[in-house]
Amino acid sequence: MVNKLALGIAVTAIPLAVGIAAILGLFGATGGKLLPDVRPDRQTPAVTEVKLVIRNVNGTDRLFNVGDAANANPNPQMFSCLACTLKLTITNNGQNTHTIVVDGTGASTGPILPGETRSLQFSYDDYATLTYRSVEHPDQIQGTIEIMRIS
Repeated sequence: MVNKLALGIAVTAIPLAVGIAAILGLFGATGGKLLPDVRPDRQTPAVTEVKLVIRNVNGTDRLFNVGDAANANPNPQMFSCLACTLKLTITNNGQNTHTIVVDGTGASTGPILPGETRSLQFSYDDYATLTYRSVEHPDQIQGTIEIMRIS
């Protein structure tokens, strides 16, 4: 009778102790916290990097996608998915210093001198159309970033 009782306690207590230890984080998996961001369906959102270049066209600095060698689409409209991180890497091959900002986000490259490359990044948690611009020359560089659902 004693052996059956000891076996029953061992069979029940060991899995129960392992389960409690896992929940409390004694194995180090979640640090003892069951937060929503550790769930598999809440993985870190993607980071999209867009490489841009400022070029001088007919005496005016304009922003282009790096691959737009024909200068066909100045100050392009850009897109980002909701809650994803958008990183803009900008090389200034123009004549003027530009500080590119995304209004409403606090994201800024800081001053980009001719010949320099700088980046900014942000994520936005609501559907919106945001404006980016050059602080020094908004008449030359200004466009929109569309925050949308990408399926």
